[in-house]
Amino acid sequence: MRTKSIYLVFCSAAIFSCSKPASQPTAFDVFNEGVAFSLDAINETDAAKAAALERRAIAKYEQTLALDSTHGMVRAAMGHSYYLLDDYKNAVQWFEASNRIDTASVAAYRELGICKIALNRTEEGWNDLQTAFRLDSLSGTGRAAETKRITADDLYNMGCKAFAYGETYAVQGEAAKATGFKEFGLNILFLAYGIESSRKDIAAGIAERAGKLGDTARQQKYRKLAR
Repeated sequence: MRTKSIYLVFCSAAIFSCSKPASQPTAFDVFNEGVAFSLDAINETDAAKAAALERRAIAKYEQTLALDSTHGMVRAAMGHSYYLLDDYKNAVQWFEASNRIDTASVAAYRELGICKIALNRTEEGWNDLQTAFRLDSLSGTGRAAETKRITADDLYNMGCKAFAYGETYAVQGEAAKATGFKEFGLNILFLAYGIESSRKDIAAGIAERAGKLGDTARQQKYRKLAR
């Protein structure tokens, strides 16, 4: 679900690029080639092949910047590809550059926020998400609720993955790492629920993992919310 909204933006960017003056056709053509690789990646079921396509997209975006450093979409596109590769540090760099140099977008702020949360920069990430939601509500597109739903899904999946890493470390006998990842994962689930507090599935996920951590008070609380 995390790729849906940004790809709508990219498709629009590709159409927009075709209408640009002929003075800079090469940069825009190369950018569109990068978008095409990203679009192929979203339809690729093999994770390794999808990652390879995203890296090819990044190479095209780098080429685009070399040809035209003023291109208005390439930094956000670069950030998105790194985001999908779980390379959050590079993603943050490019999203911040996009928001600083180009027109700030809902998609860039949304994924920037998720990246910062993944890097344990939770307060910054949460603020970026609120900026995305605010921009979306002001846009008049009517997609604000969908953006929140997708974001809650992304955070829920991230939290579950982090908690699962903790369980793996527990099996390996690394207690400190196990506890750290489990608590980190659970905190991300709380963020997901904070975005969509009507989500019974998220509440159930929190209850299950709180129980595994021995937090019976939260387990009982979120069990009730999941009913």
